[in-house]
Amino acid sequence: MKLPQIFFSVEDGDTVYENPGLLERVMQSLEPSVRYFIHIKKYRKNSSQEQQNYMRGVVYRDLAEHTGYTKDEVHQIYGDRYLSYLKNGVWFVKSTKSLNTKEMEEYLSKVRQHASEFHKLYIPLPNETHFLDVG
Repeated sequence: MKLPQIFFSVEDGDTVYENPGLLERVMQSLEPSVRYFIHIKKYRKNSSQEQQNYMRGVVYRDLAEHTGYTKDEVHQIYGDRYLSYLKNGVWFVKSTKSLNTKEMEEYLSKVRQHASEFHKLYIPLPNETHFLDVG
């Protein structure tokens, strides 16, 4: 049984739930005499649609135009370079959609830095350009 995610914050010493009553309903639905584990972690918002649009509509577009690769090829190159990890002897690449907003900006910063150093290409920061094209 997959349990729902319960979001809450602590404000002035009080716990404030986004969905009041959900925790109680979940607790009542649990099988008695079974041991459970609760993991609490700081909430981080996933990368925003604006960050995704900027990545494809500015960063990847400019790199594609400069290098002759497609935006999808640029995405694969930089994903392999900055988002890959080894697990049990197998290489994987994290999806940019799985990154939180901070991780996404760190990734984009690395891509811009590499473009600047390796390709001598300046890629404007998000606040320096307008971007609509995500294709």
